[in-house]
Amino acid sequence: MSSSYARMSRMGRLEGAYPSRSWKRLLIISEIALVYSLIILYIWSLQFSFPQMAWPVLLWIFFSPIIDRDPLRALGLGLNNLREAFKETFTFVLPWLFVLFGIGLASRKLPDPDLSWERMIRSSPYFLWAFLQQYGMQSYFHRRLMKVSARQGLNIFLVALIFGSFHLPNPILTLAA
Repeated sequence: MSSSYARMSRMGRLEGAYPSRSWKRLLIISEIALVYSLIILYIWSLQFSFPQMAWPVLLWIFFSPIIDRDPLRALGLGLNNLREAFKETFTFVLPWLFVLFGIGLASRKLPDPDLSWERMIRSSPYFLWAFLQQYGMQSYFHRRLMKVSARQGLNIFLVALIFGSFHLPNPILTLAA
């Protein structure tokens, strides 16, 4: 029997039936490229003419980690490190909030702080959208890239590049992202 055929091992497992590591990497890279391309196509062309196109892509991004049986904790959805995450986030965000608040005070252009229920309900989709973006970047793109390369710094850079490129229609958001 040739080595290119699948055969049964002594433990009863089928050997050679699964694609090699390089084949898996190529499939993952192709999947990332396809999903990225569909998102860019939607942002630049289809969002007004064919808005339903977003649903298959969003559903794939949401359900593919579940199909891959990634645990919630690995997707960043656990509560086990909530305190540390808040600490890291606020260590970075609070100084910037003070800077922005200071700029608003100095320019006398602070918005009216209307914290009514109506305004909070109207703004709630933005929080959902922010969660979906974070989930997509962390649980989809970053996890896929980690399966392709163990170089974490490169993967983080690529995820940042992907995220920034999604904001290209708005150059200020691109730089901020």
